[in-house]
Amino acid sequence: LDVSKNVSDVAKIKEVRYLMVDLQREIGKDNAVILDGRDIGSYVFPNADYKFYLVATPEERGKRRYIELKEKGYEGTLEDIINDIIRRDEIDSNREFAPLVKAEDAIEIDTTGKSIDQVVEAVLEKIK
Repeated sequence: LDVSKNVSDVAKIKEVRYLMVDLQREIGKDNAVILDGRDIGSYVFPNADYKFYLVATPEERGKRRYIELKEKGYEGTLEDIINDIIRRDEIDSNREFAPLVKAEDAIEIDTTGKSIDQVVEAVLEKIK
């Protein structure tokens, strides 16, 4: 949870972003890759063959994260997790360098109320 709470603050540091982008691009240069991140399609790989922008309500995302953390022994509240998600979205959407935005050519999939299998199926339908 400490990582989640601080990742947006670290991501605002341009030098960190530059290093990560260089590393990600190097990995993807000679390899087929699937990457997950808040600026992968809009900044890191703007020419990717496929870009998906997965969304869900903060409540849905919070519920998923809460279940994951509970299994690891976390004692926090669902409300705290939802508030942290909203805060992180706000920070990431408003950062100066490579903010969280949907790439113009990204395919948006709302995952609210969907299982992982349903989301994978939705992605595969778009690729076929």
